[in-house]
Order: sequence, then C-alpha cells, then structure tokens
Amino acid sequence: MAGKQADRLSIALSGLITGAIILLCVALLQTVQAEKTTKKTTPKPPQKVENSQQHPQQISAIQLPPPPTIRPRTVTPALKPSASQPEKSVAALKPNPSSKKRPPPKPLKALKVSKLTRPTTKIVKPIAKIQAKAPKRLAVKPRVLKTKAPKKVKRFPKPKPKQQVVATAKHKSTGRVLLRMLEHGKGPSIEIAWPQTAENRRQLYSTLTQCYGMQAAVLHHSKALFSASDPPGVSWKLNIDRFSGFLRSPQGADIAVESALFRQIAHRHSLENWTPVRVFPRTVDAVLLGGLEHLVGTHYGTAKRIKAYYSLTSSGLTLQNIRVDGRSVSGSVELPFSSRRQCRV
Repeated sequence: MAGKQADRLSIALSGLITGAIILLCVALLQTVQAEKTTKKTTPKPPQKVENSQQHPQQISAIQLPPPPTIRPRTVTPALKPSASQPEKSVAALKPNPSSKKRPPPKPLKALKVSKLTRPTTKIVKPIAKIQAKAPKRLAVKPRVLKTKAPKKVKRFPKPKPKQQVVATAKHKSTGRVLLRMLEHGKGPSIEIAWPQTAENRRQLYSTLTQCYGMQAAVLHHSKALFSASDPPGVSWKLNIDRFSGFLRSPQGADIAVESALFRQIAHRHSLENWTPVRVFPRTVDAVLLGGLEHLVGTHYGTAKRIKAYYSLTSSGLTLQNIRVDGRSVSGSVELPFSSRRQCRV
C-alpha cells in the first residue's frame, strides 16, 4: 500500500512540473512575438502592456491545487496574423459567359381612347299609393284549461269573543241539578285555584268568609265532619238544604288564620287523622255551577276536569282562566255581591 501511494505522489509531482514548464514556454513565445511586431511597426508612444508584464508575476503567485487523476488539457493560444504573412485579397466574381442572355422586353401597344357616351336616364313614373289591405283574422278557438276541483279545506271555527257570564238567581235552578250530581259522584271534577301571593290569598279568605258564607271544618277519616260550633266529640250533621255537599280541600300555601282554626277544631274534638275542608252555602255553589255551565256550553256534560282561578274585582268574585280538559275557554264567570244579605248571593 505504501508503494502505491508513493507512485501516486510521484505521478502527481511530475504532472505539476510538466504543467508549469508548458505555461512558461507559452509565456515566452508570446513575449517574443510581441517584440517582433513592435520593432517593425512605426514608433508609437509607449503603452502599458499589462498582459506581458503580469504573466510572469501571476506565474510566481499561482498556487496550484493537487493535480486531478485526469491529465489536464493544454490550451493553445489563438494565432494572430503576423507581418511576414500578409492577407490575400479576394478576387471579384465575374459573370459566366456561358449563361443565357434574357430576351429584350416587347414594346407595349398604345391604348385606344374610346369616345365617351352620354348616360341616358329613363323617366320612371311614380307608383300609385296602394292601400294595404288588413289581413284577415283567423277565428281562434278559445282554449279551455282543465282545472281540478279545489280540495275542501277544513275551516276551523273562529274563536269566539270573550264572554263574561254574570251568575245570578236565574242560574240557580240549573246549578242545583249540577250540584246534586257532584254530591253523588257524577259530572266533572272541579278545581278552583287561589291566588299565589299571600296578601291576595288573605283578602280572598276574608271576602269568602264575610260575604259568601264560607266556613272551616275538619273531615275525619271515618267520613264524619266536625266544626268549631258543635260540642266536643259531636260531629256536624250537615243540612243539605242550607249547605253544599261540594267540599273544597285547601292545597298549596296555607293561610295563617285559617290553619289556626283547623288545628283548633281538631284539638276540640280530639282528632288525629283529619283533613281540612271548606264548606259553602248551597245557593252560592248552585249559582256558581249554573254560570259555569252556561259559559262552557254543551262540553260541560262530557268534560272530565274543569280548572279555574279565583279573582277579586270591585263588583265581586270572578272565575277566570277556565280550562276544560286542558283546552282554554274564553270568558269568565262573575259572582256579584248581594246588598240584601251582607254580600251573599
């Protein structure tokens, strides 16, 4: 291996030496030719010859890289024409005698001028105006379009305007029949809600007790009814001619005065399992049910559940926001005050 490397180095050095020699020879030839041309030409002001002076300096300052494996090509300079070898003049081209001569052009004949004739004009008579006849209108048969009969659209009944029924004595006879049905477990279940605020509930309680004859009672689990006016342990035998068997059970937020009265009745009769109820006069419930049936109409007989809300007005007690089996009924039922019996109907 060491021998092979030594051979490679020797070959590289020999290549560098030969390249340097060739460059020196080329530079010497260029300087010799330049001196010969300057001697034979007329003397001119000296000019700086940068190429001739710079070549030897550049050769001394060149640092050649390591030689490649391929032998470098020798660049031969372009030869310039010297004074000893003058340029030859090129002879002009001569026409070939053997080429055919073109025939001379034929003389053109002179054009004959013809006599101009005057243009003749024909007189054209004006065309008489012809009235355009109106085109005959063709009889067009009317096109009959076949249209399908419109489908029958179901027309929903227009909502009735809000009706306000004032329940009076004329509704009493109808209401007594409806009340008797409720007492025997027939007819719709009726639920009348009280106001939500405590102040409105207190006002409604005082109005119902003072003007509409509502009384508080306690219903025992044995279905016996007890009141605050009966002796202790004695049940209240309800007079059906005077009082209604349609008892209301208070739900939701209670009223402090009424709740205290319920507890007092239960303590008076030593009751444990009891339910608070409200009892109304028979005439009040009869008139109220009669006015409600007048507002609902024929749907009252087939209804299963009727819900309404108590409301106080300046004229009396009102049932509003009435719904029958979930469907709202427009209107209200008013139960006015009575001046003869201290606010009773």
